[in-house]
Order: sequence, then structure tokens, then C-alpha cells
Amino acid sequence: TYEALSLTGTKLGGFRSTWNGSAVVVLHNPSRADLKLTLADAGLEGLELTAVAGVGSATLEDGILRVEAQTSVILR
Repeated sequence: TYEALSLTGTKLGGFRSTWNGSAVVVLHNPSRADLKLTLADAGLEGLELTAVAGVGSATLEDGILRVEAQTSVILR
């Protein structure tokens, strides 16, 4: 299944894809500013940062995801 995520209060966009009992979340920061997201506020707690793509980097510490400008991340 494919589910667009509603991430209120942030310019991050993303989706969750579920197949065969496994889920992956892809988030995109298309802006020119670094953004952060508290995973619990978005209903994404318990996920781990598994990949980063784009011009910047990303970190996940204490449930807070920080994504630099024009960067995408994969969470599992």
C-alpha cells in the first residue's frame, strides 16, 4: 500500500509504503532551509534512519530527525 503522509507544521513531504508486512517511509526536504521533525509528533516513532540522498545530510537523535536542504531520507 501507499500512503501520503500529512506532516503538519513542516515543509517536509513524504509517504509510507507497506508491502508484505514491511514498511518504509520516505521523506523529502525540497526547501532551501534545514528542517527538523519530531518523529513521535508525526506518528513515526520507533523508525530508524537507513539512507540519505541529495545535496545535504540528515541525522536522527532522540527521536528528532534533522534533514538538510534539498535532501531526502529513508526510515524503516
